[in-house]
Amino acid sequence: AFGTKIQGTSLIAGAKISTTSFYPAKVLGASGDAGAVFMQSEAHAKTVRQLSNHGRTDHYSYGMVGWNSRIGVYESVFLNASLPYLEKRLESRRKVCALYRSELKNLPLKLLAPSSDVWENGYCSVGLIDADARPAFTNYLKEKQIGFGTIYPGALSRQAGNKGTLAGSIDHGNADLIARSVLNLPCFANMRENECAYVIESVKKYFSR
Repeated sequence: AFGTKIQGTSLIAGAKISTTSFYPAKVLGASGDAGAVFMQSEAHAKTVRQLSNHGRTDHYSYGMVGWNSRIGVYESVFLNASLPYLEKRLESRRKVCALYRSELKNLPLKLLAPSSDVWENGYCSVGLIDADARPAFTNYLKEKQIGFGTIYPGALSRQAGNKGTLAGSIDHGNADLIARSVLNLPCFANMRENECAYVIESVKKYFSR
């Protein structure tokens, strides 16, 4: 959600603690894995720094059980060098999402849009298609060498790691249905007009058959 705003205010502005990923495909990506924690209090900042540095209080003393989550110098330099280009990258992503929604209307693939008070970051161009129809469509996209995403493949509550840890659940099948129906069209910073046009033309051709 980095770069997303609601009513003109950053989505994370009021959060005591929030996190972001700098995975390379994100709107602000490093060259490898990295991430950050944002917080408003110095006490929280001290705790997070300690946890991410093995729980250390000094070089050979450990005040709590932590882990090694220190961002590398190279990734830090890469991210700092990327920051001046962030707004242009966000703008280009938003433009791609808006173009898809404009050009691919009234199709079995329904492209989702944010509500009027939300300023999206263009991380994903998210669509929904009938779950039974998705496999054939994704096979077609593969034939056309068009990348796509099915994020995410299932409900988190059904992941094996959750077994025995959930206090309870409410299951109306919605999460699974969405997971089987979601399909993300290609969307990345500085995507070229001819690349967008190829995706749009190919999708239209598929559904006109």
